Amino acid sequence: MGSSITTAILSALKTAMQGVNGAGSYTYDLSATDQVNIGAQWPPPIVPYAYIRLVRVSTADTAPLGHYGRTVECQVFGFVHATADTAQARTTAAADLMDDLMLAIESDRKLGIGVVRDVHVEATAFDGGDENFAPGFGVAGMVVTVDLARVTGA
Repeated sequence: MGSSITTAILSALKTAMQGVNGAGSYTYDLSATDQVNIGAQWPPPIVPYAYIRLVRVSTADTAPLGHYGRTVECQVFGFVHATADTAQARTTAAADLMDDLMLAIESDRKLGIGVVRDVHVEATAFDGGDENFAPGFGVAGMVVTVDLARVTGA
């Protein structure tokens, strides 16, 4: 039995994020084993670290008759240490990680999956000590929305 389209999207996001390798335009390296996971792990087993969490899958009737549109929404959180123990250093380190993750996710707007129409990312970066979310870490937070089209009954 093959994997579902939702599982394929989660795996494609993970693969894209693992492409952040510290070379070229990337600041950080997430290419080692277990630096990107599907599902949260706290505390992060290694830093930098990122995880993908499925939030919701919804269907819309905006596609032509015989098709339907689906939206898969995920959260991505990335954690990084800073070079100095200040809110500014953690925030700017998180902004660099956010840019790396966005660059990787947006590198293929179809995620290599034929039914995907587009990928959208909304992101933020902050000091994890804000409201005690993740003290000591810079945090990149994102909502990744994947739009796809399916044939009815397929």
